[in-house]
Amino acid sequence: MQRQSVKARKWPRRRNQNGELKRQDMLKGNKTYMTAAGGVLAAVGAYFSGDMELGMMLNLVITSLLAVFLRKGVKSDTGAESDSSDS
Repeated sequence: MQRQSVKARKWPRRRNQNGELKRQDMLKGNKTYMTAAGGVLAAVGAYFSGDMELGMMLNLVITSLLAVFLRKGVKSDTGAESDSSDS
């Protein structure tokens, strides 16, 4: 099994003065997906702890998934490989 070359990696490996990877480069293109996953986990957790009703939990889960599919659709429609203004 061969290792990927540095140029073939998904995100560029830019480093700051201390040699650490920059956080904005590590999260590039993944912020929407992580936020949606957090919303789904929070909604399911609140439902199972009794703080939220089933209808409200489903509403939050569907809204979070809608954001993911909308983001993916816009990204594939524009043909952009990476979006620096990922929200």
